[in-house]
Amino acid sequence: MIPRPRGKLSLKTMNSKPTWEEAVMVYIDVLQNPDASFTARSIAKQDLLTLARAADKVIAQNRELEQ
Repeated sequence: MIPRPRGKLSLKTMNSKPTWEEAVMVYIDVLQNPDASFTARSIAKQDLLTLARAADKVIAQNRELEQ
């Protein structure tokens, strides 16, 4: 017999977006996969460039705050 939960049931929204670290691991796999499609490789490259640009922007902003 399966116990029934007591009290009020609620549904919670779950954030299923991967972290950048998780995404980068997937992109590395895609880029290393010789069978990956051109589109998959292009998306991986674009997203990695997006990450790099965002990191560069944060670094530049931090430098400005330090001055």
